[in-house]
Amino acid sequence: MATATCWHQRSVFSRPRGAGSALAHGTTKVGRARAAILQRAGATTSAGGSGGKQHRFTEASAKFGSVGNGVPASASDRNVATCAVAAKSSPTVKLDSSGKGKRILVIGGDGYCGWATALHLSARGYEVAIMDSLVRRLWDQQLGYDSLTPISSIHKRVAKWKELTGREIKLYVGDICDFEFLTEAWKQFEPEHVVHFGEQRSAPYSMLDRERAVFTQVNNVSGTINVLYAIKEFSPECHLVKLGTMGEYGTPNIDIEEGYLDITHNGRTDTLPYPKQGNSFYHLSKIHDSTNMIF
Repeated sequence: MATATCWHQRSVFSRPRGAGSALAHGTTKVGRARAAILQRAGATTSAGGSGGKQHRFTEASAKFGSVGNGVPASASDRNVATCAVAAKSSPTVKLDSSGKGKRILVIGGDGYCGWATALHLSARGYEVAIMDSLVRRLWDQQLGYDSLTPISSIHKRVAKWKELTGREIKLYVGDICDFEFLTEAWKQFEPEHVVHFGEQRSAPYSMLDRERAVFTQVNNVSGTINVLYAIKEFSPECHLVKLGTMGEYGTPNIDIEEGYLDITHNGRTDTLPYPKQGNSFYHLSKIHDSTNMIF
C-alpha cells in the first residue's frame, strides 16, 4: 500500500520532458495555480525562525484546499503547494556526535528515503557511506519524466553536505547485484550496520510489462541475497535494517500480526509466519526477501 502511494506522489511531482517552460511561466492551469500558491506561501512563511517555518509548512500544506477566490484545488495543486512552501524553508542543521565511531552503510542512498537517512545519521556523528547504482534516474529517462523539483546528482549533494557541515559521506557507485563490486566496497568501508533501501520500489512499475517484472524480481531478490552473504562472510556481527512493505500482507479480513500467527488446525497448534498475499511482482519480491532473511 505504501509503495502505491509513493508512486502516485511521484507521478504528481513529475512531468513529461519539455513541459517545464509552460509550467514555470504560469501558462498552464497548474502553472497559474502554482503562481498563486507561491504568493500565498510567501506570506505564510515570512516571519519567525526555522522552527516556526517548519510548523507553518505543515499547517500551510493542510490549508491549501483552494486556489484563489474559493476555487477548489486539485490534488496536483495541493502537491505543488507543498513543494512551494517546502522550497522556501531553510532549517538549520543540528549536529551532534552521538554516533561517533560507528560505521553505517546506506544502500540506495540516492533515493528519497536513503538520502534523508544518510543525512540524519551523518548529522548524528555516524561515519556514513552511500551505495547506489543510480538506476532510479535511468528509469525516469526511459519513461520520459523529470522531477518537477530539480534534484542534484548524488556527487553534488554529498559535496554540498560536506561544505555545509564539514562531515563526509563516502560514496560507492555500483550495483549490489554485482557481488564483486559489493565485496570490494564492503571490505573498504567495513560497515557495522547496514540500512537497505536499494530495491526497485514501485508496484506499478513492476507490472508494466514482462521485462520490468523480471527486472524487479531479479534486482530485488538477488541484491538482498548478496547483502546477506556479504554480512555472513565479512561482518557476521553486522546489524541489518531493511525496508519492507505492508503490501506483503495484502488486505486480509483479520488483524495483521507482527510477523507470526498462532494457528490451530485439525486439533494441532503452531506458530507460523503470517500468510503473505502480494498483489504485484514488486510485493512478491519483498515476500521473497522476507522469506530469505528468515531462512
